[in-house]
Amino acid sequence: MAMIGQSVLSPNTKVAIDEGRKVYRAHHGSLEQVDAPVLLKRGEFCVYVVSAEAFEDRSRTVRVNYHGPTVRIPIMKGVSYRLGSFAPSRQTEEYQHSFGAGALCMTNQRLLWISPKKSISVPLSNIVRFDPFTDGLRIFKGSGKPLLFVWQGDDRVATVMAQRTIQELR
Repeated sequence: MAMIGQSVLSPNTKVAIDEGRKVYRAHHGSLEQVDAPVLLKRGEFCVYVVSAEAFEDRSRTVRVNYHGPTVRIPIMKGVSYRLGSFAPSRQTEEYQHSFGAGALCMTNQRLLWISPKKSISVPLSNIVRFDPFTDGLRIFKGSGKPLLFVWQGDDRVATVMAQRTIQELR
């Protein structure tokens, strides 16, 4: 029997309640400035930073097949004439190219992904559509290929903050 003043909640329940509070604050709290890992433009401020891996949809040719009957007619030693039809067919596959892991800064003007090898900057005004996931965000720009950002771990607060940044600040 629990005594007065003692908590009867399990540690897992306490963690779930704390996570729920964080998500609620992300949904309903104000967008406040946080420190960015890079220098930003004049008048630009960062509202959230999350560790993320960036991906881009790409396609590559796997192999080329040639079809059709052919006939080879020898004319003289080492020389021949080839007749027939060729119908080349190409097989391609779609894959997601990873740019690596880095930090995604959500600012009042753009989404800025920074890693040691590459940086990606997408102005909020260029985002046509976005698809939020519990562990990431796919953005569709006015031009170019869609980008996918996958958070390191299951960070629902990052998903909420990305949605709010795109919807409220653009």
